[in-house]
Amino acid sequence: RSELASAAAWAASHYRQNPNDNIAIVLPDMRGDKPVLEYYLRREFNCLGKDYTSLPVNFSQSFRLGQTPLVQSALDYLSLYCDALPLDRIVTLLQSRFFGICEPDSADTSLLIEQLCSWGATEYDSASLRNAAPDTALAGVLREQAHAPQLKNNYHPSAWAQRWCEILDEALWPSGESLDSLEYQQLQQWFELLERLACADEICGKLPYRKALALLKRVAAQTDSQPQTPAARVQVLGLLEAEGLQFEQIWLCSMQADTWPPAARSNPFIPLSLQRQLQMPHSSPAREWEFATQIMTRFMQSCAVVRASYAQISDGVPAQPSALIDDFTEQVMAPAALDEQAWAKAQADCEMEMLEDWQAPAVDAAERDTLRGGSRILELQSGCERHAFVAYRLGLRALDEPSAGLSPMARGIILHSALYRIWGKLGDSVRLKAIRGQPLAELIRDCVQAAIGDLPAQGPQARAQRWKAIEQQRLEGLIGEWLELEARREPFTVSAREKNIAFELEGLPLRLQIDRIDTLNDQREFIIDYKSGKVNASGLCGDVLKAPQLPLYLQGSSAAAGLAFASLKPRDMKFAGVGDGLGINGVSDPPTGSWQEQVSQWQQQLTVLARSFMAGEASAIGCDE
Repeated sequence: RSELASAAAWAASHYRQNPNDNIAIVLPDMRGDKPVLEYYLRREFNCLGKDYTSLPVNFSQSFRLGQTPLVQSALDYLSLYCDALPLDRIVTLLQSRFFGICEPDSADTSLLIEQLCSWGATEYDSASLRNAAPDTALAGVLREQAHAPQLKNNYHPSAWAQRWCEILDEALWPSGESLDSLEYQQLQQWFELLERLACADEICGKLPYRKALALLKRVAAQTDSQPQTPAARVQVLGLLEAEGLQFEQIWLCSMQADTWPPAARSNPFIPLSLQRQLQMPHSSPAREWEFATQIMTRFMQSCAVVRASYAQISDGVPAQPSALIDDFTEQVMAPAALDEQAWAKAQADCEMEMLEDWQAPAVDAAERDTLRGGSRILELQSGCERHAFVAYRLGLRALDEPSAGLSPMARGIILHSALYRIWGKLGDSVRLKAIRGQPLAELIRDCVQAAIGDLPAQGPQARAQRWKAIEQQRLEGLIGEWLELEARREPFTVSAREKNIAFELEGLPLRLQIDRIDTLNDQREFIIDYKSGKVNASGLCGDVLKAPQLPLYLQGSSAAAGLAFASLKPRDMKFAGVGDGLGINGVSDPPTGSWQEQVSQWQQQLTVLARSFMAGEASAIGCDE
């Protein structure tokens, strides 16, 4: 980067001092170095802001037409009618400025993306988009095209080209107001590409939609898109492009010994002896040396002044100059200022004024009626007040990550639903111990199958039968192992399942659902919350209440004498909680000494958390990021 920054600084300086000279910077790795060099050139020529389009530099690099954002968006949209697209490309398509039918910053688009992420799949088709946002203009167009008979028949490429234009027109592609001059050139090339494809009727014959679109993509991927830019006195070129051109000054970058001449790259499908006998390109180090020597000779003959540079340190390893520049006069240059150095100097030179303000407005009556989140609000308030404020008062949260199978949320719903059904059939531990073996296995199978069948009939995962079969098998084994642990407990009766409770704490409205309440032999109650991951009881004890969910459940049980997480994790099945001498493995006695004291401490801690949230306290102390 320092070498490229030095080349950019030289080009800008020479451009201003010698206004009539034509100069060039040559990059052997045009694809990798061009974006970095372009940034430094814009910085040196002050073309990063409002003068972005006035950079007096011409870049010779071409792109494949199918890789340009404009054409890629069209190809992706056309692909929706025959294939599923990865989620990231769907999001890019919805946020594209090239489609007038989708407003990238609209609430409808944001809600659609959120819905797709919540379904958890890694790819979606047009039917999924229609189901996710049935009332949007996009869904209407997709629905109309999906039922069009033309997409189900075979046509010549010329007919498909016309049909593709109609489909894109209905999606308001391209949105003309958003195109710059380069994109207009790419649009013209797109229409020329369709005209070329229309001339292949006699060669290709009639094709179905998918094969015709594959042909379009292949041709677009093979078509170069070379931007037509005004003549400029500063050129950025590749080695072969610069060869033979005349310049007053030229700068050759990356002239390290390990990259110039380049290493031999013989063809693996042709005998090496034959390649060297015929002096084929890249066949031997000697051939590469001869080739590089010829290029350097032409540079020396066609340019008045030739400069060559190399990085003394490359990827942390000392580098040596190429032997082809041994005759050059060596000049050690001071490293150019990189962005990090410039920012560090600016920061050191300025006087910083810090204002710490973690106090947000208190929750008023109108906002209180819209608060949703249950125990998660207080859990975040305990760990990071700022996180709780951002998530539940500003309404900002990360989108769900896609997964190849059922999403973690869907798997959790199935697990809870299956256990709800199982204990609805069993009722107590006596029945559990009496129905061992095959009858219990059949009960588990039927309940898991019913729970999977209750998944919402929307979203790709709801129709993924193979994933459901895998989840059925996994849960049967998991629940069977858990019930073996439950059968070893002292007698109990399941007195409540998925009990809903609602109350206010310091003005904070809370609506919770208790997974299960057991009534023990002495009529005391034991509260259980199912978890599918690793759990421990450390968050329930101490000066900071990190796990407020279970203590909040005490509002739904006046006779509770213990509470615990039930960890349904393979090979780590256990209870983890606190109780008043319940004799359940994993449920320890209160560290405060008595159950009443522990409940009182929890109540005080919950009150403090709810009061601080409602008061608008949003400190970043304790936040991990």
